[in-house]
Amino acid sequence: NQDRRLAAMLADAAGVALENATLYQAERERSCALTGLLQEANHRIRNSLQTVAGLLEMELDEKDVDATEALRRSIDRIHTIGAVHGLLTRENYRSIEMKESARRIADIVRHSAAVPASQIAIAVSGARVMLESQKATSLSLALNELIQNALYHGFKNGGKGTISIDFTRSPQQVAVSYT
Repeated sequence: NQDRRLAAMLADAAGVALENATLYQAERERSCALTGLLQEANHRIRNSLQTVAGLLEMELDEKDVDATEALRRSIDRIHTIGAVHGLLTRENYRSIEMKESARRIADIVRHSAAVPASQIAIAVSGARVMLESQKATSLSLALNELIQNALYHGFKNGGKGTISIDFTRSPQQVAVSYT
């Protein structure tokens, strides 16, 4: 009888030890995954800061640009990078849905535009295009430039109009149409 109780106690202790080992291993794997995500986030932030520095250097190289305008464009670019990072944290942290990014960029640029942007519509349409972080940031910055140029130069004297951005994709490539 005592042997049975002792065996049952040992079995219970062994079960608890196995469960603890399993929980420990799962927590270790979770910790490694979180460490990897943190390293990836730091890498992306570092790349984005380098991109911002490069954009600011580009502004310095332009001799005929008003300082206020250069700062406003740079701020829009920084907000664009921030929008991409915001989508990364909201989405699956690996890729960005570009139509949503284009909509956010349009809002950012329209908000800071020196022209009455309320009379200018920005339509985003087309295929669902998912891009990894670095490509999404590059395309988002290009879209930022296109929208800025249209608002600052195409609609500089006022007027109504529409800026259209359309995404298409094939197995090998993604195309963006801008009119």
